[in-house]
This record gives sequence, C-alpha cells and structure tokens, in this order.
Amino acid sequence: MNDEKEFPFILEEDQTDIWCNCTRHIFKFQGCEAWIVEPGKDELRGKYFSSNLPEEKKVRKWFWVPQWPTAFPERNGVNELLALGYYMVHVNIHDTFGNAAGMKRIRDFYDFLRSMDFAEKGAFIGMSYGGLYTMRILAEFPEIGSCAYLDAPVCNLNFLEFTNGDRTGTAEAYGLDCVDDLKDHPLSPINNYMPLVKAKIPLYLLLPLCDRTVEPETNGALLAERYAAAGGPITLVNRPAWGHHPHGMDNPLELVKFILKYTWNV
Repeated sequence: MNDEKEFPFILEEDQTDIWCNCTRHIFKFQGCEAWIVEPGKDELRGKYFSSNLPEEKKVRKWFWVPQWPTAFPERNGVNELLALGYYMVHVNIHDTFGNAAGMKRIRDFYDFLRSMDFAEKGAFIGMSYGGLYTMRILAEFPEIGSCAYLDAPVCNLNFLEFTNGDRTGTAEAYGLDCVDDLKDHPLSPINNYMPLVKAKIPLYLLLPLCDRTVEPETNGALLAERYAAAGGPITLVNRPAWGHHPHGMDNPLELVKFILKYTWNV
C-alpha cells in the first residue's frame, strides 16, 4: 500500500514463490513457518466500492489465517482480498493447540508486523481449527481484531471427544493431567468469548449443520447462541445440508464485503 518505499522484509530463511497471483514469502519466525503474502494492485476495487467513499488510510491492511492457509482461497475471500490490496499473514501455532505459548508467538508476530507499518487491526479467517485459534487470539488480544469470519469452527477444546479423537495432545498443551479436564474448559471459545463481546468484534459464522468432523451443536452453534445472547454482533449462516468441507462459498462476495466493512479504514 505504501508505494513510495519497498516492503522492508528482513526474514529468516525467506523463500518466495507465486501464490494466488501474488508474491508469497515463506519464512521462519521463532523457528516456526510463517507467511506474508504481498497484495495485488487493487484491481477489484471498483467491484466493491463506489467512487464517493473517502480515501482509505495509507497503511498495510492485512488479514490473518491462523490455520490451513492454503485451503480454499477461491472460496473464502482470500483471492479477492489480496487483489484488493490486503496482505495475508500467517504463523504456525498448531503445535501449541492455542495455549499460552501459542498466544505469545502470536503477539510477537503481531508486534513484528506492526514494526513494518501494518495496520493496528485486521481481519481473521478461521476455518475449522483456525476458528479455535482465531477465538483464542481475539480473546487474548481483542485490540488487534476488526472482525472475524469463522467457518465450521472448532469452538470447544474438548471437541474431539464427540468424534472419538485423541484428546491427549490438547490436554498436555493446557497442562492437564486428564483429558476429561478439557470438558467445559474456561479457555474454550464457547466459554471465553466476553472479551470479544466487550470489544464489539463482529463475527460472520458459516455453520454446516451436517458436519461430522466438528460437531456444530457443541461448537459453532453453541458459540453463536451465547455470543448473540451476550450482545455480541454476529451474522450466523446455517447450511442445513452441508458437511465440514468445502469451506467458504461458491461466490464469496458477502464474506469479502463483511471484511471490507470493518477493515477498510481502520
């Protein structure tokens, strides 16, 4: 966005390629894989905006995909946001299950981005496990989020119980001796959403009701019910005949407009 100076990349083990018609940097941050995808040239701006809107702030707009950064860019708004001039960012915290160590890595990465003139706030795109990480990040650091799009999200640290999955890794990450201690854990997004409500962070939640990978009743549906009841701004789109995949929409126009509404001039 700041065309007068080059993007000041100083990245460890930086490797570049072309992804979604944009330059992607895959590098190491604190020993973990991280991404920064440089944006396109605002070629889609006229599709979403009328000419009488005020000039946007000249900062590096960004959106963060905490997990599955390669998944469904043609369906979740990623292609369009890059073409509109947004940076895409990602750092891997999957090894932490979103625990305190993961949140420290997130904060350090955010501070690193801010040192390169990235905007104070951005959007989050949380698909599946990425929904858990999005909600954990914004519960810890609500001041960095403008909005969040959640798609078939994990919202319950105990969600694997309902699919007979192995909960050992999650329990160990949160310092628990027994996997049953994950039940009703206070850091599960279904319980730990009030920081987002107080910050008035808008959520756009796509909920597949036939999801057999992440049970909606104990994850996204429960979060939506509690978030709305607490006064949190949320748009819930139920998809009655939909399974866990594919994420996104055939035409992601509404997702893109949602993100633009809350990030274009922050």
